[in-house]
Amino acid sequence: MRSRRGNRSRFRWVAKHPALDFLNTELVEQGEVVDRLQSPADFAAWLLAAGLVTRGELSRLQSRGATKGGELLRAARAFRHTLRNAVDRIVKRKAVPADIIQQVNRVLARGRVTNQVELRKGELRLTVRRELRDPCDLLIPLAEAVSNLLCNADYRYIRKCENTHCILYFYDVSKNHGRRWCSMDACGSQSKARAYYRRKTWDARK
Repeated sequence: MRSRRGNRSRFRWVAKHPALDFLNTELVEQGEVVDRLQSPADFAAWLLAAGLVTRGELSRLQSRGATKGGELLRAARAFRHTLRNAVDRIVKRKAVPADIIQQVNRVLARGRVTNQVELRKGELRLTVRRELRDPCDLLIPLAEAVSNLLCNADYRYIRKCENTHCILYFYDVSKNHGRRWCSMDACGSQSKARAYYRRKTWDARK
């Protein structure tokens, strides 16, 4: 399996929230929409890189052959599509649609957790452990991240990149909440370059 750093390099991590980073597994490159989730293994790699699952959890599923097949990929893409519609409505200051709530709850209902008392550094602590038993259970940690976004985020700061050709979203945690671009290295620098060109062109016409 690739290192977590190697997995991260395959995806865009500009959103400052894992639920929005998941949306950004679909992006525009050279004018074409590109889907970074081409296989169940891609989705598993994204979850690992996002820190939503552990290597141990993935290894246990792989040992059962649970990450193979198209069911997981179809479910992940369908979840992403529903989430995109919901986030688009949030950005437009519209109500969160019922279908995303229903889908999140349906996935969360699959979860199986156990509470265990563990001794750590001389102290007893209550630890909650989840059990992933089949392919679609990999949607559970994603649904947890989405529920965190829907229930705890300040919707005013969920935004879409201002580049009209970009489809990436982000959660603006900047000090002044003035973030406009998915990335200053990408859309931000392009916007500055276009503005500079317009100014130079205008000055030349004077």
